Amino acid sequence: MRHLSLGYLSIMDVTPAEMVSVAAQTGYQGISLAAGESFLPAGMEMGLRLHSVIEDAALRRETVTRARDTGVSLDQMEGFILSPVLSLERCRMAMDITAEMGIPQVATFDAETDSVRASEYLEALCEMAAERDLKICIEFHSRSKLRSIAAAAKLASEGRYRGLKILIDALHLARGGETPADVAQVPPALIDCVQFCDGPLLSPGGKAYGYEAMFERQVPGAGELPLVALLKSIPQEAFIYLEVPQRAAREQGLSAIERAQRAMDGMRSVIAAAG
Repeated sequence: MRHLSLGYLSIMDVTPAEMVSVAAQTGYQGISLAAGESFLPAGMEMGLRLHSVIEDAALRRETVTRARDTGVSLDQMEGFILSPVLSLERCRMAMDITAEMGIPQVATFDAETDSVRASEYLEALCEMAAERDLKICIEFHSRSKLRSIAAAAKLASEGRYRGLKILIDALHLARGGETPADVAQVPPALIDCVQFCDGPLLSPGGKAYGYEAMFERQVPGAGELPLVALLKSIPQEAFIYLEVPQRAAREQGLSAIERAQRAMDGMRSVIAAAG
């Protein structure tokens, strides 16, 4: 059975503790969390207002308690971004908290302008994760230094980056001109998790692409992305995150539960179509 997790961007208007309850009511096995907007490099905030369990101890305790009471797992902490303003000391603190909360994985991607510094930062993050028995994955993106799944696979295979795996985002895969056939060329052991959503096959381009990615994706099965083929190309044990932010629907009054349920129903239709 596929492990389906609710990505934090899908209902970022609620707290992580509330997100646990939403996930429990709509059939998800787990959720992902964000380290917080203070971990984002300048220019990436885009109006995001992220509830941070790293910076709010009371919220952290409430989230862990709800997860324990509902059986919903805390699957991933996102936000360890390679950038010119990355603080390794803050990352150590955040990874300590991540491990204490029982979250097994952290995620990163490359927004660093200096390739040498990016390599040093990534190596340090991988070591930090390994020291705390955390898994670590990196997301590729056509507008980052790590532009393709082939480049991500090469990075994860180098041996320099201890335990590094790949995070695939269905939208970024398509926007980078890649397909499930490209995913199928990657050793399955390197693919740890996949973010599913849908959208038009052609990119809106420019700033519209950034807005789409952060705020306005379609539920799986509602767009044109080859999600059935993507599902068939990834290993069975890979976690699936539903990354489906829908700002317009929220502003029209659709509740977090309704939006999470729509994403879940869409993903179930994709799974059924994949057999």
